[in-house]
Order: sequence, then C-alpha cells, then structure tokens
Amino acid sequence: EIGDPEEVIKVVERLLNDDPNSSVLLSALAQAYYTKGDYKRAEEIFERVIRLEPNHKMALEVLLAKDIREKNFEKANGKIKTLEKLSNETKNSEELYLLSMKEEVFFQEAGAESNSYSEVCQVIDDLNSSQTKNSKGSVNFELQSIRLRCLKRRGEEEKAFQLNKSLVAQYPEELILREQ
Repeated sequence: EIGDPEEVIKVVERLLNDDPNSSVLLSALAQAYYTKGDYKRAEEIFERVIRLEPNHKMALEVLLAKDIREKNFEKANGKIKTLEKLSNETKNSEELYLLSMKEEVFFQEAGAESNSYSEVCQVIDDLNSSQTKNSKGSVNFELQSIRLRCLKRRGEEEKAFQLNKSLVAQYPEELILREQ
C-alpha cells in the first residue's frame, strides 16, 4: 500500500531531481502510476528501471504482462527465464539461511564436538562438494561462509585459513559489500 498515488508521484518526482537514476525511486514512481491506473506510464518507467537494474522483479513481472498482452513472446520468454533464475536464487538463499541457522543452533546447543553439529557440518561439506569449482554468485559465497564457520568451530584452522584465502580471491565484491 503506497498511499495516495498523486502525492507519491509529486514527492518521488522531486526526489528524482537529485537522483534521476535511482531504481528504487523510479520503481516507487512506476508503482504509483500503476496504482493510479496509468499503466502505460508505469510500464515506461519500469522500462527505465530494467535498464538500470535488469533483475528488478516487480519491473520484470509488469513488463512480462505487457509483452504477453502485445504478443511479444520472445521478450516474454526472456523475462520468464530471468524470473525463474531469480526465483531459484531466492529459494537457494532461503535454504542456505535455514542451514546457517541450524548450524548455529546445533553449535550453541551442543558444541562443536557433538554428533549433531558434526552431521550439519557434513551436510555443508557435501553441498560444497556438489557445487561447481568456479561457480560464482552470492549463494555459493554463502555456502562457503557457512563452511568456513564450521571449520573454525571444529578447530580446523589450516583448512579454515585456506578457505578464507580462497574466498577473498574468488569473491572480493561480496567482501566489499559486507564491509559497507
């Protein structure tokens, strides 16, 4: 619920004067036009959002509906593939989050020497082994980070050091984002 669309449009347009390429502001503006019923204007703005942020889920969904309506099925299929990829990444991230929380609970509850903690770390090691060696992306980084935590907690310092070194080399952008 965004409130009165006319008011939102006025406020966001003023803010866009200072930051005309903000995908967040443009998305809010497009949503306000959509809520107002000006679908054509909303779609035009969502097109700008996609140019700035190609994986913007809401913009992809709105423009997918437009492509279907206009019978532009090639573009529609491209957007569907992108949305499927985003959906899988979200699902994988949620599963890794739960695995990370499970690892934390078992460590806090039973300690690094317990069977339950060892079993969770083994699952993490198995998942890590099934990942491709040069797989990039935040999901793989998250898995590696959980594995690093297991290694440190189990006292496997040399393995932890080597993995940490590998993470720094392989994912510098992830580490920079986490520091900010």
